Amino acid sequence: MLLRTVGVPTRYVNGFLGGEWNAVGQHVTVRQNRAHAWVEAYLGEFGWMRVDATPAIRPPGRMNKWRQLQDSLEFFWGRWVVGYDLGRQIDIVRDLGKGVGVPAGAPSETGARWPGKRVVGLVAILLMAGGITAAGWRRRRRRRREQAGGSAVLGGLTHQAVGRLYRRCLERLSDLGLPRRPAETPREYADRLSAAAADLQGLPGFSRLTDVYVQARFGRKQIDEAVVNELARQVAILGRPGSEARPGRAA
Repeated sequence: MLLRTVGVPTRYVNGFLGGEWNAVGQHVTVRQNRAHAWVEAYLGEFGWMRVDATPAIRPPGRMNKWRQLQDSLEFFWGRWVVGYDLGRQIDIVRDLGKGVGVPAGAPSETGARWPGKRVVGLVAILLMAGGITAAGWRRRRRRRREQAGGSAVLGGLTHQAVGRLYRRCLERLSDLGLPRRPAETPREYADRLSAAAADLQGLPGFSRLTDVYVQARFGRKQIDEAVVNELARQVAILGRPGSEARPGRAA
């Protein structure tokens, strides 16, 4: 939009940024998380040039041999089984039968000769085994990721608990006449409260809650459940009768 306002033709482009070479299957694997969008500008004799304001990211790591084999099996299953109709699958089986020297069976109604039953059964077993193996590898990889990051369920629950506790505190402070401003970061808001309402009960606990909230939401840090419970106890007195909030000084 900025380029068009000064008369430079631009266009919006969707695509994928990079991939991983699979030496086993001799193909490039481009995953969904590599999807990207950018802008191209027309610069006269130079033609369309990429104008991408996205920060550079680290290139994907190389797959080891075992991961390449797994990726090749998944690629084969998706291309030759899931992505093709029955007629194409029959052609594959027929070609395999020719390769191992098995004669074709009786001709079908269309004139094509069907592969032998033994070949069909063998290929069906192989494809089924490959699908079961690929599914098992995916489940194992997902389980390892969960174990590497600790308890995924507990981490998600504590992350949500920190967010709920922080939002309750915001509502309580807003009722006291100390709302958080729209363009104010959590840390800026806590610092302003510390300067304008230093005698507010529970303010030290809210300041610590702010630090934990920022770490959990923006730093993806796993928060221990005991920490959340302790923070809830510290901010429980926030806004109770007897605290002296001075809205005029916080404005």
